[in-house]
Amino acid sequence: MDEIAEPGPIMNPITQNGIDYFIEGIASYEDGEYEEAVKSYDQALTINNDYYDAWMCRGEALAKLGRHDEAVVSFENAIGIEPSYSGPWANRGIALNKLERHDEALQSFNQAILIDPKDPEGWYGHGASLYYLERGREALLSFAKVLTINPDFYKAWFDVGTIFLEQCMYNEAVESFDFGIQRNPNVPEPWNNRGVALHELGRYDEALASFEEAINIVPGFSQSQNNLNLLLGGK
Repeated sequence: MDEIAEPGPIMNPITQNGIDYFIEGIASYEDGEYEEAVKSYDQALTINNDYYDAWMCRGEALAKLGRHDEAVVSFENAIGIEPSYSGPWANRGIALNKLERHDEALQSFNQAILIDPKDPEGWYGHGASLYYLERGREALLSFAKVLTINPDFYKAWFDVGTIFLEQCMYNEAVESFDFGIQRNPNVPEPWNNRGVALHELGRYDEALASFEEAINIVPGFSQSQNNLNLLLGGK
């Protein structure tokens, strides 16, 4: 009579699906331990290579580490599993812009907004890609779409102001910076750029106040400190 084999260890169904490693990855990510998060997501994917959320979160952790090439690969794997979701297309576009692969990023955002035309983040990335490609007027249309969907999207107001400033439309630039600053007054760059536009309009006292506000937010902020010194030296 054959001997009965000893029973093997019982596999926890959660471990079997990689969920426990995924949860560990989420906890590490929330603690700012991005390397550990990637390791946990890798373990989850070793168990289940079709784990969409693990590929997505792995890409986000890699992006935090500045490993954008690897992040692109993670998002592309997520796209391979769920090509009809806008999220991985948009995240892939963000990573590609970080790599200065702006044409590819634009194509990725095109796909994202095709899937979800009401996502302001997708339109924002679309506009950013166009701006990097020096297609400022087209970028304005994308940022306008962002603000139609969400008027409180302050980054779009700041970028609209920057484009107007570059096109020497100084009144429009000031107005756009004002709208953005009302929604988030704690970013120094728009205060500085607002000051530049005000200076071009001959509104020197207001320009001075804008430069000073940027320096109050980030002491020694070099752009505003230089502009302030030039303005004071010219008085």
